Amino acid sequence: MNVGQVFQLFKQYCDEPDTTFLTDADVITYLNLGYNEYRTVIQQIDPQAFSTSAVITLSGNTYDLDSTSGNAVTLLGPAPLINGVATQPMITLINVRYSNATGANRGRMFRMVSNLRTLETDYESVSLINTTLTFSITISGTVLVTYVAEPDITWASGGAAFIDNFGMFHDLIALYAYKQYAIRDAAVNPVLMSQLESREQHLRAHVMSMRQEANQYVNRIDNSYDYI
Repeated sequence: MNVGQVFQLFKQYCDEPDTTFLTDADVITYLNLGYNEYRTVIQQIDPQAFSTSAVITLSGNTYDLDSTSGNAVTLLGPAPLINGVATQPMITLINVRYSNATGANRGRMFRMVSNLRTLETDYESVSLINTTLTFSITISGTVLVTYVAEPDITWASGGAAFIDNFGMFHDLIALYAYKQYAIRDAAVNPVLMSQLESREQHLRAHVMSMRQEANQYVNRIDNSYDYI
């Protein structure tokens, strides 16, 4: 399904003829909330399902990701940029690892720790403290930051934009959005809520199956990695 199809499906679920009560702006708000919940369900099983990455260049042991820092790659703050191109802000840091300048050759991961005390005693570790990546060692070169960014979806009636790779479950976006609308409408449709529960179970099973297959593949090829 594309954005326009999900938009229309949500309106069908609501079955609200009064466009002053359910405006297009309202629809967009509910779909944004629904999409966030849908992504959260998927990420609970596969944290990297919506991940992307960026290469940063270091000369030292810290790198500020805030967009006001002046660094070439910034993933936080009011106006994140990747080498001058606007990007969506990071909401979850997945991992940091050695890489070359293009990110194609990937090496060892840094261990993610939550505080400076652990950082000081854990070799090749990293911690995100406020907006700054702080490493346990000095680095002169490039590392690859893998993270989840805020979604960049514009919901519009008649829109044809791609959503994500879980197309067979996009009806859930509309169902989650309907759940938000039902709070305002003060009337829950039990058939739709039952459908939401059933479809969510199918989604969880699907993502779990994909995750297990991916883990088996990684285990098979892990010994062939060339670490740097």
